[in-house]
Parts: sequence; C-alpha cells; structure tokens
Amino acid sequence: MTVYSLDQFEPDYGMMLPIDTIVLTDDEVSWAKVQGQSAPGTANPWQIYINALARIGLQHWLEQRSPDLLAGSNQLIAVEHLCEITLGEYRLYLIATDTIDDTEVPIAANIISTRFNPHFYVLVEVYEELQQVRVCGHLSQAQLIESLQSATDQSTTQSPDMEQSLSWLAIDTFDFNLDRLLLCLNCVEPEAIEVTIPTQAASSSISTLAAAAINVGRWLQDQVDQVAQELAWILLPPIPSFRTGTPLTELFLSTSGELQPLPSPTEEFNRLISDLIRDARLAIPPEARGAYRDWQWETLNLRLYVATWELPLAGSPSDWALLLVLGAQPGSILPLGLQLQVRDETQILEEPILADSSSVYLYAQVTGARDERFWVTLSLPNGAAMTLPPFTFSVN
Repeated sequence: MTVYSLDQFEPDYGMMLPIDTIVLTDDEVSWAKVQGQSAPGTANPWQIYINALARIGLQHWLEQRSPDLLAGSNQLIAVEHLCEITLGEYRLYLIATDTIDDTEVPIAANIISTRFNPHFYVLVEVYEELQQVRVCGHLSQAQLIESLQSATDQSTTQSPDMEQSLSWLAIDTFDFNLDRLLLCLNCVEPEAIEVTIPTQAASSSISTLAAAAINVGRWLQDQVDQVAQELAWILLPPIPSFRTGTPLTELFLSTSGELQPLPSPTEEFNRLISDLIRDARLAIPPEARGAYRDWQWETLNLRLYVATWELPLAGSPSDWALLLVLGAQPGSILPLGLQLQVRDETQILEEPILADSSSVYLYAQVTGARDERFWVTLSLPNGAAMTLPPFTFSVN
C-alpha cells in the first residue's frame, strides 16, 4: 500500500462498481480530507482519510439498510482514528482499505484492539478517486484471532512508504452476508456476542499485532510512558509508610458505625498495600511505585491498582515484581465469578476468581526477568473477556 497526497487523484469514471456502493458528496470528501490533514504525528494521514470516508459510508449504509439502528439515542460515534466505532452498546472496528485483491486484505498492525474490544470487524472498501464506498463483509473478534493464529505461514511486511507493519488476511475469512450482521445488531444483545482474546499470547502473528506495552519500570523514575498515558493510567505518589493498620472495610466506618467520606485513590492504595503486607504476608519494599486506572467494561465500573519494584540479584540484571489489585470504583461492586488472570508468554501464572460475596478485591503477584512481559485478562462467567496491553519493565 502506498501513501499518496490527498489531492493527487483524478476520477476514473470507467470503473464498474457494485450497485450497493455508497456515493459521497463533495462536502463529505472535504471533511474527510481535513481529518487526514489534521491527523496526529504518530498516525498515517492517508489511512485516517480513508477511515473517515469509510465511516461516512457506513453511516449512509445503515441509514439505507437499517435506519432503526440509528434511531433514538443510538448514534454512530467514532472513538479513535475514526476506525473504532460505537453504535449503541455495540463496538465496531472498521477495516477501511483502498486495496483489496482477489485473495487477501491488508490490515494494520494494531487491528487487535484489546483496549476497545470490538464485537465485530467490518470490512469497507473505499474507492477514493470515485468518491464511493462499499461495505463488504464482517467477522467477529474471535473469528479474526482464530484466523490469525491458524495462519502460521502468514508474513508481516514493512512498507517502505509507511512506518507501520502490515499483515494480510485471507478475503474468505470475512462473512459477506451483511444481512447476518444487521440481524445481530438488531436482535442480539451485545453481551451474547463473544469477545475473546488470544489463547497463546506468544503467537507470532498476534504478538506482532499487539506490540504496544506498558513499561512500569518508568514508574520508578516518576514517569509514565505514552501507552499508559493513552490508557489513562495515573501514577500514584510514593507510599509514605508500609505500617499495618485497620482493614480497609473498617476504614469507612466511624466508632458510631456511620459511613465516613470515601478515601482518595492514593489513600485506598496505601491502605491496600498495608493490608497485603499484614494479611497476605507480601514482601513489598518501600521503593515500590504504583498507578491506577478507572474504566468501564461490560457495565462494570472497574479500578485496577498496579505496583512494581525491582528484585536485585547479585551479579546479574535485576528481576522485577508486578502486583495487581482489582476492585470497583466507589459506588460499585465486583460481580461473583469475575476472574483476574496473569500469564507470561508460555503459561498462566495466577488466576484468582471472586467466589465470595464478602470479598472486595482480587489480587495477584508475579515476578520475572527483565525481558519478560505479563498479560492481564479479565473474564466473566458469561464468556466476555478482555486483555490489557502487556506490562514490561525497563528503567533505561
């Protein structure tokens, strides 16, 4: 795929297109060009432009084929780079391309969006020079991952015109019966659609597509890397002391039994560390640093605390430790059956599950060498699952 100037094309009116092709207006094309020209420095302007055209085309396609989907509070909202789309409670990821041959479709290296966790990937072909768009096919995230894992001979190329890795997906991977997509969007609850994650995090094709990682080693230097910033991780102050104290559940009650103001995230984190040292006998040094992130997933309001520290080894590079404590945001609770899984490139290391209604948190601790990384997956009894970008450790 080649990067072009946004103004260098002349229409080829001799090209024959399918009858279900969406025709765009001059104003819509102009708007899309503005999106490409104003793309952030890390993004590909041409791809943002193509994504914008595809997003407009999808909007018109839905208006023609199933206008009820866009009625009321349901709106087609672009989240990031105009390829992540929310439609009511559904999440769609646009695979927008101006290049489809008879056998394969080029896909970007970041198509596996563990943060966004789309229900469906929608293939959209953009005839930019004709100002036309066609919605072609769809597949679920589970189907996409299965296809990538089974394609052991799949090659990943580096385009000389783009600093972005490309992979190629077989065209017959997609379901071209778009009525089935509309049926799901209209009649099936989003919770019933399987949102899965790779079962082998070290698979070559998947690791290439999910290369972004959170470097927790930067936290020890009072810094947060770009990936953590984009995912709204907030670095916590150094822990003032690790002395044990009253359990967290008692912190919210006065001697009269009345509720006290909820603690801040920093206060809650410090108390959690104190409780884990006392009750779980964890050896957490005072040099440890932590961060937290709030987000919503599957109607849950979650809060994840993560702490890290070095484990010095004589005469060799230091190992490192990763501590995770999963809880709920104030006013919410964790559901029974919620599981917190931590794995490295070869095996599952920890997978606590919330089995007691009196429990407030799930926690796990793992250690590894400097070159190891850890994946964290949350899963529910209904089969819904999401995986965070892997955690790594480097202080360079």
